[in-house]
Amino acid sequence: MQTKDNEEIKFSIIVPYHNTKEEYFGKCLDSLANQDYSNYEVIIINDSTSNEYDNILEPYKKLNNFVIKRESAQGVSASRNQGVQLSTGDYILFVDADDWLMPNTCKILAQIIVNNNLPQVIIGRCFLHRDDNIQESECNQASEIVPDKQPLIDSIFLNYNNKYTYVDTPWAKAFNKKFLQDNSIKFKQTLSNGEDGVFNYEAYTKANSIYFTREIIYNYRFNPYSVCASYTDDLDKKFATFYDEYKKAIDTLATQKDRDLNNLNYLAIRNLCRCLRKLLNKCPNYKSFKARLKSILDMPEYSTPLRDIKLSDLNCGKRYVTALCRLKIYYPLYRMSKKGFKIR
Repeated sequence: MQTKDNEEIKFSIIVPYHNTKEEYFGKCLDSLANQDYSNYEVIIINDSTSNEYDNILEPYKKLNNFVIKRESAQGVSASRNQGVQLSTGDYILFVDADDWLMPNTCKILAQIIVNNNLPQVIIGRCFLHRDDNIQESECNQASEIVPDKQPLIDSIFLNYNNKYTYVDTPWAKAFNKKFLQDNSIKFKQTLSNGEDGVFNYEAYTKANSIYFTREIIYNYRFNPYSVCASYTDDLDKKFATFYDEYKKAIDTLATQKDRDLNNLNYLAIRNLCRCLRKLLNKCPNYKSFKARLKSILDMPEYSTPLRDIKLSDLNCGKRYVTALCRLKIYYPLYRMSKKGFKIR
């Protein structure tokens, strides 16, 4: 494979933008405009619901490497896919509008790409910002070409493996554009929750070379106003839909199918716990809670994992929830939901 010099690597940084707070988005834009690297473009897909948000972008329209497209509200997956179509770079970076890059992100990634024979996916680390608290994402993995992809794939579902953190997000990563296009890897536009993980599962499964770096290349903001943090009344159905998408991907792609299906069962139980905390705690009384929970447990996307999961594969909290659901003992779950217990 032909190698390239650092500055020959062109990056396309894709930012879907939908009504993000001005001070958040401004910090994001400044980090993109001030990269310590010359060969990159920024593609912003603006599908905000009000024209007043265009004012935030006005100063950046003058920059030669910024491309700004105005769209009607189409969703983050469609915006990212459109950004990839418009891109002219060798590698794709996805950035959320309330986050920001380190000043040397592109330079770090270019060095990795040149020194490691153009890996198809690069996974980096991030600073996690919650109010005034800043933490580094946990990591006990060396900087290297990942020798065995399966633990990385496991981490998408299990979400507690410190060897690879935040592997189910598209940010803090670089994807070779030709690799994505040759393998028809796109975000599922039918999903409004979990689309990141399904995209990454397909990318990791198909990739022949994945590089993990201990370098911090991204800043993630815990934003209480973000889409993923907000309440939706159909959260159970959204989780079921992306369970189905994962299932289709596993049936098609998995090299260790039984292992991945067991991991998917674990993910479904985790999502059931999230429904208890974020959805079912809105029920006004036990009667409505019980009826809603029973309707959820009748869905095959929850009933099948509840039946098939091994209790020994679960921690104490999830084991307790699974056992109560299997036994159809709902009142303790109602009390837990009302108290907001966070089961990890």
